[in-house]
Amino acid sequence: MCHVIARSEAKSDFTWYNNQMTEDKNKDTSAGDLMSNLSRATSDFLNLIAHKIHNPVGAITWQLEMLLSGDLGPLTKDQRDTLEISLRSVHQLNDFSRSLMYVFELEKDMPIIQQKDVILFDLVQKVVKHLSSITKERNINVICENCDKSLAVFLDPELAFAILRTFIENAIRYSKANSAVSIYLEDIDGEIIVRVKDNGCGIPSSQRHLVFTKFFRGANAKKIWTEGTGLSLFIAKSIAERTGGKVFCESTENMGSVFSWHIPSHKRSVQPWER
Repeated sequence: MCHVIARSEAKSDFTWYNNQMTEDKNKDTSAGDLMSNLSRATSDFLNLIAHKIHNPVGAITWQLEMLLSGDLGPLTKDQRDTLEISLRSVHQLNDFSRSLMYVFELEKDMPIIQQKDVILFDLVQKVVKHLSSITKERNINVICENCDKSLAVFLDPELAFAILRTFIENAIRYSKANSAVSIYLEDIDGEIIVRVKDNGCGIPSSQRHLVFTKFFRGANAKKIWTEGTGLSLFIAKSIAERTGGKVFCESTENMGSVFSWHIPSHKRSVQPWER
């Protein structure tokens, strides 16, 4: 029964999208307007799909975590291993749906709320803890070098977490196994700068200008981690710029990369963004 409902909903969503395209084609519009309408309808459609994925994924996550906690009875090692693999896959699907929703909100120029003073060092520690399973799996030593533990920014914590997670997770995933990732938190000339340095595959010089564009993934990066979406750096750049900051990338192929986030230390407010 569930499969029938899912297929029915998917068919309904596709019909809506197809109707949008048909209406646009029947109007007396220019090629530029058609492209603009196509882009808008595609964005709306992806946001709709992302929300339909996000809600059931949350329920599945809760159920898997409850099973793993042992609340429903003890587990064998094989059962636990299988559930942990399933939970990781569900987390990846959840991350993808959230990325699509972020893209939609950023492209619609939706306002930002929930701003407050955030201690960057505390947030970095939270991100590193969140990524501990990947760090352990690849035996990466994450080092906070030259970190001013008192630095605070006035931002939405969830958005700041998203930028830091992108930089740190990419550094861990693309670094050589058994190496180190270095994080720097500094206040230089009225600007708070976060830098994440890895010892990874780097980015080919011919592709470096594409780093922060939507759906970009380096040719060499795809060989190392096949499951990326190419959205996280685009989202990080969009969030940073919407909150008055900038992001930069320095990279040498086969040597590693440094991603940095520059935040004006006096930046205090932007419009609310309701999520």
